[in-house]
Amino acid sequence: MDIAKRQLIAELLDETAPLEFVPQPKPKRDEDGLSFYNRPDMQSAERGTQKAAMVEQDQRDTIHAGVGLNEQSKPFLDKLTQSESSGDSTAEITIAGGRRYVGALQFGDARLQDYRAATDTSFTQDEFKADSALQDKVAAWHIADIDKTIDGLGLNTDGYDRDGLRAVAHLGGKSGMRRFVQSAGKYNPSDELGTSLQDYYDKFAS
Repeated sequence: MDIAKRQLIAELLDETAPLEFVPQPKPKRDEDGLSFYNRPDMQSAERGTQKAAMVEQDQRDTIHAGVGLNEQSKPFLDKLTQSESSGDSTAEITIAGGRRYVGALQFGDARLQDYRAATDTSFTQDEFKADSALQDKVAAWHIADIDKTIDGLGLNTDGYDRDGLRAVAHLGGKSGMRRFVQSAGKYNPSDELGTSLQDYYDKFAS
Protein backbone atom coordinates (compact mmCIF):
# COMPACT_ATOMS: atom_id res chain seq x y z
CA MET A 1 0.00 0.00 0.00
CA ASP A 2 1.34 3.39 -0.98
CA ILE A 3 1.96 6.20 1.53
CA ALA A 4 -1.09 8.26 0.48
CA LYS A 5 -3.53 5.40 1.11
CA ARG A 6 -1.92 4.58 4.46
CA GLN A 7 -2.20 8.21 5.55
CA LEU A 8 -5.90 8.37 4.49
CA ILE A 9 -6.75 5.21 6.47
CA ALA A 10 -4.89 6.58 9.49
CA GLU A 11 -6.87 9.86 9.38
CA LEU A 12 -10.22 7.98 9.10
CA LEU A 13 -9.35 5.77 12.06
CA ASP A 14 -8.26 8.76 14.06
CA GLU A 15 -11.61 10.50 13.44
CA THR A 16 -13.77 7.46 14.27
CA ALA A 17 -11.72 6.00 17.18
CA PRO A 18 -9.02 8.42 18.28
CA LEU A 19 -6.20 7.10 20.37
CA GLU A 20 -6.02 8.29 23.98
CA PHE A 21 -2.23 8.50 23.89
CA VAL A 22 0.38 9.46 21.39
CA PRO A 23 2.44 6.39 20.47
CA GLN A 24 6.14 6.90 20.67
CA PRO A 25 8.49 5.13 18.32
CA LYS A 26 10.45 2.37 20.02
CA PRO A 27 14.08 3.43 20.20
CA LYS A 28 16.51 1.34 18.30
CA ARG A 29 18.65 -0.66 20.69
CA ASP A 30 22.03 -0.83 19.12
CA GLU A 31 25.01 -2.34 20.88
CA ASP A 32 25.84 0.98 22.59
CA GLY A 33 22.31 1.29 23.95
CA LEU A 34 22.20 -2.18 25.53
CA SER A 35 22.68 -2.68 29.19
CA PHE A 36 26.37 -3.15 29.94
CA TYR A 37 25.89 -6.78 31.01
CA ASN A 38 23.48 -7.54 28.13
CA ARG A 39 25.90 -6.54 25.42
CA PRO A 40 26.91 -9.55 23.30
CA ASP A 41 30.60 -9.10 24.00
CA MET A 42 29.95 -8.87 27.73
CA GLN A 43 27.63 -11.88 27.67
CA SER A 44 30.38 -13.88 26.02
CA ALA A 45 32.87 -12.66 28.57
CA GLU A 46 30.46 -13.36 31.39
CA ARG A 47 29.86 -16.91 30.14
CA GLY A 48 33.61 -17.43 30.05
CA THR A 49 33.94 -16.04 33.58
CA GLN A 50 31.12 -18.25 34.85
CA LYS A 51 32.70 -21.32 33.22
CA ALA A 52 36.07 -20.48 34.75
CA ALA A 53 34.42 -19.95 38.13
CA MET A 54 32.70 -23.34 37.89
CA VAL A 55 35.98 -25.06 37.03
CA GLU A 56 37.71 -23.25 39.87
CA GLN A 57 34.93 -24.27 42.27
CA ASP A 58 35.23 -27.90 41.17
CA GLN A 59 38.95 -27.76 41.81
CA ARG A 60 38.33 -26.14 45.20
CA ASP A 61 35.80 -28.82 46.11
CA THR A 62 38.26 -31.52 45.16
CA ILE A 63 40.97 -29.93 47.27
CA HIS A 64 38.58 -29.42 50.17
CA ALA A 65 37.47 -33.02 49.92
CA GLY A 66 41.07 -34.11 50.17
CA VAL A 67 41.68 -31.75 53.11
CA GLY A 68 38.52 -33.01 54.76
CA LEU A 69 39.75 -36.58 54.46
CA ASN A 70 43.16 -35.68 55.87
CA GLU A 71 41.69 -33.66 58.73
CA GLN A 72 39.22 -36.39 59.59
CA SER A 73 41.95 -39.02 59.46
CA LYS A 74 44.74 -36.96 60.99
CA PRO A 75 44.52 -38.27 64.59
CA PHE A 76 44.55 -41.86 63.35
CA LEU A 77 47.32 -41.21 60.81
CA ASP A 78 49.45 -39.46 63.44
CA LYS A 79 49.04 -42.37 65.84
CA LEU A 80 49.70 -44.94 63.10
CA THR A 81 52.81 -43.05 61.96
CA GLN A 82 54.21 -42.99 65.47
CA SER A 83 53.56 -46.71 65.82
CA GLU A 84 55.09 -47.62 62.46
CA SER A 85 58.15 -45.36 62.28
CA SER A 86 58.13 -42.86 65.16
CA GLY A 87 57.38 -40.23 62.53
CA ASP A 88 60.47 -40.93 60.40
CA SER A 89 59.61 -40.66 56.70
CA THR A 90 62.96 -42.24 55.79
CA ALA A 91 62.47 -45.33 57.96
CA GLU A 92 63.02 -48.71 56.35
CA ILE A 93 62.89 -52.33 57.40
CA THR A 94 63.64 -55.50 55.45
CA ILE A 95 62.03 -58.74 56.60
CA ALA A 96 62.60 -62.40 55.79
CA GLY A 97 62.39 -63.01 52.08
CA GLY A 98 63.83 -59.59 51.28
CA ARG A 99 60.57 -57.62 51.38
CA ARG A 100 61.12 -53.97 52.20
CA TYR A 101 58.79 -51.63 54.06
CA VAL A 102 59.62 -47.94 53.78
CA GLY A 103 58.42 -44.49 54.77
CA ALA A 104 56.50 -43.09 57.69
CA LEU A 105 53.76 -45.73 57.34
CA GLN A 106 56.09 -48.55 56.29
CA PHE A 107 54.51 -49.38 52.94
CA GLY A 108 55.54 -52.50 51.11
CA ASP A 109 55.87 -52.48 47.35
CA ALA A 110 52.64 -54.48 46.94
CA ARG A 111 50.55 -51.68 48.48
CA LEU A 112 52.43 -49.06 46.49
CA GLN A 113 51.57 -51.04 43.37
CA ASP A 114 47.89 -50.77 44.35
CA TYR A 115 48.30 -46.98 44.48
CA ARG A 116 50.19 -46.81 41.18
CA ALA A 117 47.50 -48.85 39.46
CA ALA A 118 44.67 -46.78 40.96
CA THR A 119 46.22 -43.42 40.07
CA ASP A 120 48.08 -44.35 36.86
CA THR A 121 51.39 -43.12 38.30
CA SER A 122 54.87 -44.56 38.25
CA PHE A 123 57.60 -44.42 40.89
CA THR A 124 59.96 -46.79 42.63
CA GLN A 125 59.94 -47.71 46.29
CA ASP A 126 63.14 -45.69 46.75
CA GLU A 127 61.56 -42.65 45.10
CA PHE A 128 58.58 -43.04 47.39
CA LYS A 129 60.85 -43.20 50.43
CA ALA A 130 62.62 -39.98 49.40
CA ASP A 131 59.43 -37.99 48.69
CA SER A 132 57.49 -37.01 51.84
CA ALA A 133 54.79 -35.21 49.80
CA LEU A 134 54.16 -38.39 47.82
CA GLN A 135 54.02 -40.33 51.07
CA ASP A 136 51.25 -37.98 52.27
CA LYS A 137 49.27 -38.53 49.06
CA VAL A 138 49.59 -42.28 49.30
CA ALA A 139 48.63 -42.21 52.99
CA ALA A 140 45.43 -40.25 52.25
CA TRP A 141 44.54 -42.62 49.39
CA HIS A 142 45.40 -45.64 51.55
CA ILE A 143 42.93 -44.66 54.30
CA ALA A 144 40.21 -43.68 51.81
CA ASP A 145 40.62 -47.02 50.05
CA ILE A 146 40.37 -48.90 53.35
CA ASP A 147 37.28 -46.87 54.29
CA LYS A 148 35.56 -47.97 51.07
CA THR A 149 36.15 -51.59 52.04
CA ILE A 150 34.86 -50.99 55.57
CA ASP A 151 31.74 -49.29 54.21
CA GLY A 152 31.25 -52.16 51.78
CA LEU A 153 30.95 -54.58 54.69
CA GLY A 154 27.81 -52.77 55.82
CA LEU A 155 26.08 -54.18 58.88
CA ASN A 156 28.93 -56.61 59.47
CA THR A 157 30.92 -53.73 60.98
CA ASP A 158 28.27 -52.80 63.56
CA GLY A 159 29.94 -52.69 66.94
CA TYR A 160 33.42 -52.27 65.46
CA ASP A 161 35.50 -49.12 65.77
CA ARG A 162 36.52 -47.60 62.41
CA ASP A 163 40.03 -46.65 63.47
CA GLY A 164 40.51 -50.16 64.84
CA LEU A 165 39.44 -51.65 61.51
CA ARG A 166 41.68 -49.23 59.64
CA ALA A 167 44.62 -50.45 61.70
CA VAL A 168 43.71 -54.10 61.05
CA ALA A 169 43.58 -53.41 57.29
CA HIS A 170 46.90 -51.57 57.41
CA LEU A 171 48.56 -54.53 59.12
CA GLY A 172 46.80 -57.43 57.44
CA GLY A 173 45.49 -55.96 54.20
CA LYS A 174 41.91 -55.27 53.22
CA SER A 175 41.14 -58.94 52.72
CA GLY A 176 42.61 -59.72 56.14
CA MET A 177 40.43 -57.05 57.72
CA ARG A 178 37.38 -58.47 55.94
CA ARG A 179 38.11 -61.97 57.25
CA PHE A 180 38.77 -60.56 60.74
CA VAL A 181 35.30 -58.99 60.77
CA GLN A 182 33.45 -61.87 59.16
CA SER A 183 35.00 -64.36 61.58
CA ALA A 184 34.24 -62.14 64.59
CA GLY A 185 37.95 -61.87 65.34
CA LYS A 186 38.76 -65.58 65.05
CA TYR A 187 40.90 -64.89 62.00
CA ASN A 188 43.81 -63.26 63.83
CA PRO A 189 47.26 -63.90 62.32
CA SER A 190 50.39 -62.08 63.47
CA ASP A 191 53.07 -60.35 61.43
CA GLU A 192 56.80 -61.14 61.46
CA LEU A 193 57.25 -59.08 64.62
CA GLY A 194 54.54 -60.95 66.49
CA THR A 195 51.82 -58.27 66.28
CA SER A 196 48.35 -59.75 65.67
CA LEU A 197 45.37 -58.15 63.98
CA GLN A 198 43.57 -58.04 67.33
CA ASP A 199 46.60 -56.34 68.89
CA TYR A 200 46.40 -53.58 66.31
CA TYR A 201 42.62 -53.31 66.60
CA ASP A 202 42.85 -52.88 70.38
CA LYS A 203 45.72 -50.40 70.06
CA PHE A 204 43.93 -48.05 67.65
CA ALA A 205 40.24 -48.42 68.52
CA SER A 206 38.91 -45.20 70.03
